[in-house]
Amino acid sequence: MKVAPLTFPLQEASLCESYAQLLPSSLHSCLNGLDPFEIQSPVYGIGLVEQEQPVGIILATAHLQIHTAHIHSLNLDKHHANPRLARLLLEEMSRLLASLSTTLATFSYIQESPMASLLEKVFLEQKWQGPRPLIIECLFKRSDFNLQWWQSKNVTLEEGFEELLFKKITHKERQDLMHRQEQMSIPDYIFPLGREKNLIEYENSLALRYKQRIVGWMITHRTAPEVIRYSALYLEDDFSHTGYWLKLLIDALNIHSTMANAHYGLLEINLDQISRSWRKFIERRLFPQTSQISHHHSFWKDFNNH
Repeated sequence: MKVAPLTFPLQEASLCESYAQLLPSSLHSCLNGLDPFEIQSPVYGIGLVEQEQPVGIILATAHLQIHTAHIHSLNLDKHHANPRLARLLLEEMSRLLASLSTTLATFSYIQESPMASLLEKVFLEQKWQGPRPLIIECLFKRSDFNLQWWQSKNVTLEEGFEELLFKKITHKERQDLMHRQEQMSIPDYIFPLGREKNLIEYENSLALRYKQRIVGWMITHRTAPEVIRYSALYLEDDFSHTGYWLKLLIDALNIHSTMANAHYGLLEINLDQISRSWRKFIERRLFPQTSQISHHHSFWKDFNNH
């Protein structure tokens, strides 16, 4: 058994294929040296090899200018999933990140995954902080989703408001959104023209216009051929009392119900960035209709204190 620092992109096709089998498809881009979130920062990897066969891998993106890093994955095949080997990979990556002058590193994982309890044990042993609930992810099948309650909520827009497909916003409105984001009046996590703009599903992404200004949106992303993720639902605080956020969501769901091949919907709930009332609404109206619920938790480590 040996540790093998990886240089991306991996040149040998068979080696790349072997490591890819240890990773979810969303992280396959890392094997080509590309961050999965399209961030222009270097990706680092360390493999674990037994008799020339990869049996484990840990991947991280290092944001060198701000001295932070995020560990995307620590995976072992089912025959080698044990705390000793997971600890070995984490220790090697921690040394690598420290050599890059990293001050803060984070790691997130799905609580329902087979390796979750093993990872929690190892990260706690290595003095990482956490785990902390981060995101709840709800997957629902379009064919099983009952729209009756949603369709019964007839929310009517007052004069001056207009709902439109997001792809139809004007160039001036697009520039205004970018300016507001630069001024930090729109948080990154709901900015519709951010790093995942190439994944926007324009068929059911909606915008709300008020007096020639975009004041709300429901942005969806096509994350897989059959999956539409409901990524960013936003309404300016001045209009939060109107309930128009519900209309945006309902109308996006109604369009989704007519779309060919979009058999699944995915809703991500960021627990740091959602109000208690919105979370309760989702738990009451959406949770009962989901086919799968995943809980994403996170660990973090301050390298300055270790």
